[in-house]
Amino acid sequence: MVCRGDLRHGVYGPQLSRSFKAFKVWSALQVFGVDAFRAANERTLDLAQRLAQGISTIPGITLLAPVTLTAVCFEVEGADHTALLETLAAENVALLGPVLVNGSRGIRACITNHRTSAADIDLVVDRLRTASV
Repeated sequence: MVCRGDLRHGVYGPQLSRSFKAFKVWSALQVFGVDAFRAANERTLDLAQRLAQGISTIPGITLLAPVTLTAVCFEVEGADHTALLETLAAENVALLGPVLVNGSRGIRACITNHRTSAADIDLVVDRLRTASV
């Protein structure tokens, strides 16, 4: 397609332009507002603290690091962490991952999904309680 000399407008279409990633963020902020994002972030931070508090009540499970954001790293004493991770995933309880903190192997839970609820956290804590006995 040629218009006015060598200017080809087809080359400047949205498919060929640079990715406009900030537009998605801007649009979401316009629709939902900053307070909605702030509330969602605070909620995930609170859920991470809830998980850490629940885990700290279980004998044989220790936190590997302080919980300052949404990552909760812990060790289940005497457990095969890989097998436990596979079991939790197979049972549709949670999809957690392995972690290595200061030379100690453990499990990492990171609460990032805005749909995660307190009931989801409680389910993980209850399942870990039964797994650690």
